[in-house]
Amino acid sequence: MELIQISALLIAQAEKLSVSLPSLRWHLFGSILWASRPNDIDLLVIYEQLIEPKLVREALREISLTLPLDILFMTEKEVIETQFLSQWPTLQLFPIQ
Repeated sequence: MELIQISALLIAQAEKLSVSLPSLRWHLFGSILWASRPNDIDLLVIYEQLIEPKLVREALREISLTLPLDILFMTEKEVIETQFLSQWPTLQLFPIQ
């Protein structure tokens, strides 16, 4: 599956979840952005509430059966402390800017 197709699939899921979880931010990172045949799909989900990672995992369970998703969950505080977004090139999927 191509980056554009994967992005569209994940954006659709993010849009569905945004009704009940509006604060989530979704970013692709890693080899999916530059490799022609990435080993996995690295997805960063930035969340606020402790329950949100569980809900995202449940929502992505079916997709994970066909796509090799590797989901990293971080709070905004963790993102800032680790400088993740400045250390890694990412593609923000949702919300669309």
